[in-house]
Amino acid sequence: MLAVPVPDLLQVTHPGYRYVNLGRIMTERDVPTFLDYCIKLTERFEHYGDINVTPIDLFPAMIKSFDTVYNNDEPQDFFPAVKLLNGLLEEYDLVVDNMQRAFLNNPRVSNFYRDVASTLRCIFENIMVSGIDD
Repeated sequence: MLAVPVPDLLQVTHPGYRYVNLGRIMTERDVPTFLDYCIKLTERFEHYGDINVTPIDLFPAMIKSFDTVYNNDEPQDFFPAVKLLNGLLEEYDLVVDNMQRAFLNNPRVSNFYRDVASTLRCIFENIMVSGIDD
């Protein structure tokens, strides 16, 4: 069995790492860093697992949808982006479920993956509930 260096796997030196379970709402400025962190996190998982778990268009579509939700209040653009983003977050939950299954014997890693998905969901819910503040 391959020994996986957990600090690299979890990308602890990436600036986005600190946003997981931060305990405060991220600003619009923070979101691109956190999305980049999510990308790097799944890339490292795929590297060590030698497996692809992320649909190729997931993150580009997510980045575009967040951008639309933050920067376009036209109903014909905003509402479809919200609907798409909700579906993309559900897809990301499935990706994280697959990642968690690889670490059933390591609750620290498994729970961390779940926390990342929860943090991403909280960003979306904050946009929907409280509006967009910067």
